[in-house]
Amino acid sequence: MNRHESSGVGNQGGFSLIWVIAAITIIAALSGAVLNIFSTARKNEMMLTFDTQARLLAESGMNYASNYASDILSGATNNALTTLDGRVITTGLPTNQKITLSVSVSASNAYDYVVTSVGTVNAGTKFEANYSVTNVINAPNSGTGIYIVQSKPGTAVATPTGVSVNASSLNDYTAGISFDPRFAGSGNSIASANFTNGIGSLLNGFRVYFTYSISSGSAADGFVFSIKNGTWNTPRDAGGPPAGVSHGSFLGYAGPGYPYWGNGLGIRPPKMGVEFDIYTNSGHSGSPTVSSDGRNDPDNHHIANIFWGSTWTITTAAAAPTNSYATSSYYGFDDNVHNLGYANDKTDYRPFNPDGTDNDPGGSGRPGLLSITRTNMVGTASPVPVRIEVIRPSSVVSSVSTDAHYNMYAYVIKTWHNCTGVGCNDISTDYAGATPTIQYTVYMTAAEHTMFQFFVFGFQVSTGASTGQYNFSIPKIGMR
Repeated sequence: MNRHESSGVGNQGGFSLIWVIAAITIIAALSGAVLNIFSTARKNEMMLTFDTQARLLAESGMNYASNYASDILSGATNNALTTLDGRVITTGLPTNQKITLSVSVSASNAYDYVVTSVGTVNAGTKFEANYSVTNVINAPNSGTGIYIVQSKPGTAVATPTGVSVNASSLNDYTAGISFDPRFAGSGNSIASANFTNGIGSLLNGFRVYFTYSISSGSAADGFVFSIKNGTWNTPRDAGGPPAGVSHGSFLGYAGPGYPYWGNGLGIRPPKMGVEFDIYTNSGHSGSPTVSSDGRNDPDNHHIANIFWGSTWTITTAAAAPTNSYATSSYYGFDDNVHNLGYANDKTDYRPFNPDGTDNDPGGSGRPGLLSITRTNMVGTASPVPVRIEVIRPSSVVSSVSTDAHYNMYAYVIKTWHNCTGVGCNDISTDYAGATPTIQYTVYMTAAEHTMFQFFVFGFQVSTGASTGQYNFSIPKIGMR
């Protein structure tokens, strides 16, 4: 029995050992599976992190391209967006991380660029992750001759035939849009030889033709076709309120504008403009240094000639004209206030911004401001054609010292609104098909006349608390 028992114990120990070995084998197998599952999960988690990093890199690349396009529009960068094609960005990124950009021109619009940004993490390793983002960015390149400065990038958009401004949801918006006829649009060959980088020789004046449309839902504020002297202004100069301030009434013409626009001093005189105003800013504070919204507007819809404010000091030394604006705290807040100004003669050469009761001092009998029916300005069935002619004299009005405009030059601005007559769009010759809608004469000193040897032209646009949607054709311009 003892032997049997002894044998039984030995068999049980052998059997248990087999189970122990089997158990160890099973546990080892399970442990390997668990470790493998843990490793896969860990790897998946890591790859998810890498994918996220790659996506963030790709989005950063797209933001880089968008900011580059905004710099083109603001004038800070003059290269086309296609310059970014093939660019690989590694600066500031960890080792084996990069952003790769590819850019092509859209088949539907010459100023639309198809941008693809690819973010890469762990490049060249088994953990490499890539993420791609594609978007269409609008940015006219430096060869278009369209210069845009604006308070909110992307609101004004250029195409090969015009510029659209949609401030329907942005409000408090200001822009300056200038043109170089060497590049912009058709029919400009007559003027192109006189321009360099958006600044032209004014010669004996010019003729311009363009169309505009304002959407029916637009409530404010309007735009100005501006003619700036090219001695102190460039296509990068624009007016409007200071950054962070809402004054749509300035129409992008009055006021200092944003600090990074040109000289940060607004549009410096001498300057001329034809405003197309669709909002009433009545009254005025009377103080030119107060940024009042009051423009002495007669009604919601009018066109008018505007010049510059009442406190400018420009020397009469034609050889070396200077401008106190550069050192003054005054920033032209009253540059487009109607019924404001002075005699505009030899004793006080500051010009007068006309209101509805003022006729052309040059004797044409035409008004300097005229109310227009809303349906003829806003929500029109087709774009409204406009023709403007500026006559720059070659000699003074009078050389008799006792005359009111002794040694002054008479600049004449003629505007035809809704100009549909035969030849209205012919900018090779003066238009005689109809009487101008408004006409005004401003007298300039010898110093001002010298400064207007050169000029910059284009549109100033703004909205205040309300909204506005505008479309402009690229102006056709011819020199006189």
